Amino acid sequence: RGGGQYLKAADLQPGDTAEIVNEAKWEESTYNGQVRNQYIVTVKYKDEERRLKLTMASCNELAPAYGDDSVEWVGKVIKLEPIKVMVGGNVKLSILATPVPGMNPPIQRDADGNEMPWDNE
Repeated sequence: RGGGQYLKAADLQPGDTAEIVNEAKWEESTYNGQVRNQYIVTVKYKDEERRLKLTMASCNELAPAYGDDSVEWVGKVIKLEPIKVMVGGNVKLSILATPVPGMNPPIQRDADGNEMPWDNE
């Protein structure tokens, strides 16, 4: 599933959430003539599939809660907040994705901090 249009910070209302519908993938894009890689996931937002560019800050929020592999994020509910970030010396609106407490089962970890499967296989 590729999803449709990109979700933009201007689309958001306070308290908005979305459900992750596929694992994140690295995609190449061009910005101001420079090629860069972006981590893209498809989310279900207001009954519509939209593409979401995940910032490093979003990944740093989601990975501890849902696991390091984005395939484990599928079906999880995330909170979406508009934030200001610096891009090429300019302030730009972006989206911070964070876990929603109580909406998703926590990741089980062993004594060494490694993720444990739910089915103990």
